[in-house]
Amino acid sequence: MESQWKGIVFDIGSVVTKPKKIRASNVLSKYYKIDLDEFLDAMFKKWDERQTGKISMKQYYESVARALKIEDVAGFEKRWESLMEKHIEPNTTVISLIKYLKSNYKIIAFTNVSKDAEEIRIKKGIYDYFDLKLISCDEGMKKPDEDFYKLLIERSTLKPNELIFIDDSETNLLVAQKLGIKTIHFQNARQLKKDLKKLGVKI
Repeated sequence: MESQWKGIVFDIGSVVTKPKKIRASNVLSKYYKIDLDEFLDAMFKKWDERQTGKISMKQYYESVARALKIEDVAGFEKRWESLMEKHIEPNTTVISLIKYLKSNYKIIAFTNVSKDAEEIRIKKGIYDYFDLKLISCDEGMKKPDEDFYKLLIERSTLKPNELIFIDDSETNLLVAQKLGIKTIHFQNARQLKKDLKKLGVKI
């Protein structure tokens, strides 16, 4: 019997890329001798605007630096981007799985990401085997906004019940389930492969 699945949708951060061992916020708050909670407050104040492309990266870094009374904005931005460059690394086991799945399924990236991090992902070949990308900073919306999921279904040209969506955040899976998309909560590559096999995916 022919499988119902036509497309497999992947979150990127901590799924197709490795989980970050060290957070930029931890390193930068120590470097600038700022309380971590204070740093996080400033960091997340315009986080949604950053991830949906509503403000430029220059505006974002200026906003955080101003809130934290950091005068050297250019140096602050350079340190932050250097940490991102260092810590965004492909999960080669998952990418090998994607390369195999690509011969039978449409492979789709569906991710919340800022423009600067997106550029690093492209540079490191994270999207090389994807047929379609829906990127929050390009689309002006992010998970778990229901409209973003509706756009995913529309752009995929597939029915919700022909899609499998993989994400490490259970919150991001709930809207997909509501719209009739099958979901897998990602924990590691071995578990993902096992769960895909259970669904009848050709591996």
